[in-house]
Amino acid sequence: MSKNRNENRNENSESAESMKNLSAVYMDGVMRLSALGLSTWRDSFEACSTALADRNCDQPRTSIPAVLGQAALDKSVEYSRNAYEIIATTQEQFARTLLDQFSQINIGANMQESWSAMGDMMTKGSQQFTDIAADNVRAATDAGSDVVTKVTQQAKRAA
Repeated sequence: MSKNRNENRNENSESAESMKNLSAVYMDGVMRLSALGLSTWRDSFEACSTALADRNCDQPRTSIPAVLGQAALDKSVEYSRNAYEIIATTQEQFARTLLDQFSQINIGANMQESWSAMGDMMTKGSQQFTDIAADNVRAATDAGSDVVTKVTQQAKRAA
């Protein structure tokens, strides 16, 4: 009976450690995406400010949206590339960590159910992470496209 309790404790301890490792990978990805969003916003603001400061004062005011649009578009493209890299890296780390955890344990009947439930939960979490990241990339791309469309329309009107 005491032996059975110790085995259950070991299984629970291994499950908790595995969950902690997978959660750490997930949270690292979320933190990296958040940091990317903040740094992109800051860099975009600085790029637009610099573009406006460097703009020739002799140019008409109608050139301002084009100047700002180009700076915003450049930052949107850069954000999309970096977000994709973070997503791919996080998914790779997640899969590697999950495989490492599976290879280190002796799967019994109860452990198999625990892992199955944990795997389902982590798969859902990973899917949510991917969906959020894809939405962020889509939003940045859409914003860049909107800026380009507006700049093009204003340039046509000005001409």
